[in-house]
Amino acid sequence: MKKVLLIALLGMFLFSFVSASDSTYTLDQELDLKVTCLNNGYCSNTSFCNINIADPDEILIVVGENMTNQDSFHNYTVTPNKTGEFMVSGFCKDGIDSEEIDFSFWITPEGNVLSLQDSLVRIFLILFFIGTIVGLRIVTKKIDFRKWNDSIVRKYETSNIVKIVLAGLLYNIMKNTYMIYYLIGLPIVMILANLTYVYDISSLVLFMNSLLLVYTVGILIVGLIFLSHVQEWISDMIELVRSLDWGIDI
Repeated sequence: MKKVLLIALLGMFLFSFVSASDSTYTLDQELDLKVTCLNNGYCSNTSFCNINIADPDEILIVVGENMTNQDSFHNYTVTPNKTGEFMVSGFCKDGIDSEEIDFSFWITPEGNVLSLQDSLVRIFLILFFIGTIVGLRIVTKKIDFRKWNDSIVRKYETSNIVKIVLAGLLYNIMKNTYMIYYLIGLPIVMILANLTYVYDISSLVLFMNSLLLVYTVGILIVGLIFLSHVQEWISDMIELVRSLDWGIDI
């Protein structure tokens, strides 16, 4: 079920990319729409263009408005307050010549759409981090790190305290893999939140932003728990060094 949800979510990102056009602008910023004049880029005094603009909900926000004649083009300014695809229709007329207006533009929070390459890089990173979590899970199931650490201590307890310390550190990290899982999960949540924001998947933006906030706060809690284990490990290391009687006064 989780795999199906992940595939569906990634599919929504790719669909959003394919659906977007090159005409992408920023939310709540004034947009200057231009239509080139009919007669080889020249507009006569009698030429005019009349347009309609429909928002992403197919509600007309501009109905039969005349564009301004700028000699070489006609323009009309509008400030979209929604994200999504806006449809522009209408016509231009100059003497006996006429032409229909039919194009669209996109409004996004940041005024841009990720390229396919950027989207694929983000998806690859998500899959990489998920694969890392799965790999760590497999390793921790197959390897008994307690036995491995004990064998290192027995082998080097009279000769190499550095290896003992490093082995103990690795053992405690692998013993508390929830911290690793949590830290690896953070970039996954951050990437997903970024994708939902950039592609303006409105049904997920609020959820992902809330999840990212809760996840970030959770790092403090998980960090405190992990530090308590580190404190115990340091105490064990101190007792080990004392028991070795290497002449180190701790």
